[in-house]
Amino acid sequence: MSEPYKPTLVIPASGASSLPRLPAYVEHGGEIACRHPADALGSRMYGFVIPALRDRLDAFCRRCFNDPTGGQEQWRAVSDQVLLNFVDIPTMGSTDEEDVKLGVTHEREAAIWFPVYEPHRNRLAWAIPYMFVDSGLALAGGREVYGFPKQLGELEIPVGDTAPPKLTLNTVTFATYGPASEVTDERVVAVERAGAPVELSSEGSEATYALDTVIKAMSAVVEQRLATGDVLGWLEDLFREGTHYLHDVFPHVLFLRDLVEERAPMLLLKQFRDAHVPGAACYQALVDVDMQVLDFHAGGLLPDDYRVTIARLEGEPISRELGIAETSVPSIAFWLDFDFLVKLGTILWQAPVG
Repeated sequence: MSEPYKPTLVIPASGASSLPRLPAYVEHGGEIACRHPADALGSRMYGFVIPALRDRLDAFCRRCFNDPTGGQEQWRAVSDQVLLNFVDIPTMGSTDEEDVKLGVTHEREAAIWFPVYEPHRNRLAWAIPYMFVDSGLALAGGREVYGFPKQLGELEIPVGDTAPPKLTLNTVTFATYGPASEVTDERVVAVERAGAPVELSSEGSEATYALDTVIKAMSAVVEQRLATGDVLGWLEDLFREGTHYLHDVFPHVLFLRDLVEERAPMLLLKQFRDAHVPGAACYQALVDVDMQVLDFHAGGLLPDDYRVTIARLEGEPISRELGIAETSVPSIAFWLDFDFLVKLGTILWQAPVG
């Protein structure tokens, strides 16, 4: 008679857990949440900065980050704009020494990001209230490992040498709620331009070039700073954590500054519904995850004639939750080609059990 199964206990390398020891993950056939970190190579990103309502963004922070911790965390929005990203990732896979042997997947993704700040931690990060992917592997790994709010979607993301005429996101959801409502395939987001084809232009292959290009396309407020040539000095002042500058951050500049520094910290609420108590979470934590830039290939501005349309769907209440108009004109649009690594996370807070 064989010995009963005894799970191996391991200590997390980060030590960032209230649990001193954790059970080993049970590997079995059909598993699609691989070990992390994971890298994304040859990625093409299109970014669009659109207006939102800061009080709605603050409300999201309270509901997802602050209230669950009983006020221990005090995250807040530091902009009245959000960053809508469409990303095509032709090669994504685990970098773990065991799971790197499994292979890679092609993933398309659309997400909304906005910058947040916590005064006690004196820390900036990115909140991601909505994220859609077209890969079951990406969805399972992202939700189970880190807490990314990934949903399945169908995405149209043209990748070529010209500015994309149209980017779209569809998903199966509820248009309206009701006892007899059924899910339908709905267009959630569309980004379109009607102008003549425009070739993508990148005069340099460094992240600083894309950063300078985006800053130069901004308002005349920063022109005096640019004239001095002290672009990075201006950024250090603008984003010095804990200063009065943090009342109105430019999301696109912060995002590109993070790329220059080869990191983009993301703040995520990871939770799982309890099997016994319908309204309870059997696990809940705030996870801090860095996206590390491995290599920057090219980037620049997109034409200024794009329009963003977000459907009003009860199953995907993006407009209502974030205060985004049904139709928006991006204040700036850009594209990037780069490789990045989603690193191992750190547990900032974890709900006590029992």
